Amino acid sequence: MLNHSSLNYIKQEICIILISVLCLFAESVSARTIKVPSEYKSIQQAVYAAKNGDQVKIAAGIYKENISVPHKISILGEGVKTTVITPLSSLPTPIFSIFDDCIVSGLTIKKAKAGSVAAILIKNCSPRISNCIITDNRDSGIVIQNGNKTIISYNKITINFKSGIEVIGGSPLISNNRIFANQYSGITNLNASSQIENNLIYKNLQYGISCVNNSQLVEPKKKNAKPVPRPKPMIKNNTIKDNIGGEILCRQSSPEIEGNTIGNDAGRAILLFYSDAVIKKNKIKSNGPPPIRIQQGSPVIEQKVISGIFRFPILGENGNGSIKDNKIELMLGPLLKLQQQNASQAKSEK
Repeated sequence: MLNHSSLNYIKQEICIILISVLCLFAESVSARTIKVPSEYKSIQQAVYAAKNGDQVKIAAGIYKENISVPHKISILGEGVKTTVITPLSSLPTPIFSIFDDCIVSGLTIKKAKAGSVAAILIKNCSPRISNCIITDNRDSGIVIQNGNKTIISYNKITINFKSGIEVIGGSPLISNNRIFANQYSGITNLNASSQIENNLIYKNLQYGISCVNNSQLVEPKKKNAKPVPRPKPMIKNNTIKDNIGGEILCRQSSPEIEGNTIGNDAGRAILLFYSDAVIKKNKIKSNGPPPIRIQQGSPVIEQKVISGIFRFPILGENGNGSIKDNKIELMLGPLLKLQQQNASQAKSEK
């Protein structure tokens, strides 16, 4: 038998649940769909008219705007190839400046001016950017400043004059994107703990992924508490290939690099400077320089396969790492291979 106090507690819990459900229902009923250009001529007018939970739907067309997003709303293009946004201002201003946890999807965003920082600038919030084409911007494609739960997924990010994505602080999820032919790195991770998963990153003019200064301690919010290590970046299950400067650079950063397919005919696959990275279960191929170069640090290297044409699979300079259980499919360098062929031919002629 339940006593009187237990019954009162159960009644209170039921009331709380019912109130929560009613609030959610009221919010869903009150959410509006605002159409551009049939209801509002500009995207910015529609965004300012919207309230949290509303949708701004943009018809196909070319819109010249610089848009500030201060609400938790959804901004949805009719079609990623047919709904195009370019800057209105001749000043160096992002096309999208995002300050709240919105959704942006189904747009082509291009031609941001030099000095704009990015086509999409995310500051101290956690939006979701998906199914967009971000291209031909005179700065980076996306810059995330302290976006802890930001999600960047299923986008095509290409031909931007700096990095495809630049992360400065925070721990965003970057997944299932195609990031290629940007003039800096595909992804630059600076003082951040990004999760980089299932992307195709190729033919960027510097590195595929550049991780810098992640080893710094994070000051806690509580008074008199000790600084704590920043969480490690995670680089998992990506295909990273043919980036001109190298595939992955770790400088004073120690990410976990696991399950990736990494290949390069031009430079080194992984470069470690003052890094304690954990590198395991990747498929690494390199023709020319050593696939992995270590300069200071104590990385852990447990590779699935290292293959290619090279003299040394791992080149270490002043490092104290753990290197074990690696499968090296070592092909001889071109000169040694040619010498072998010449010797074999000489024997057959005799």
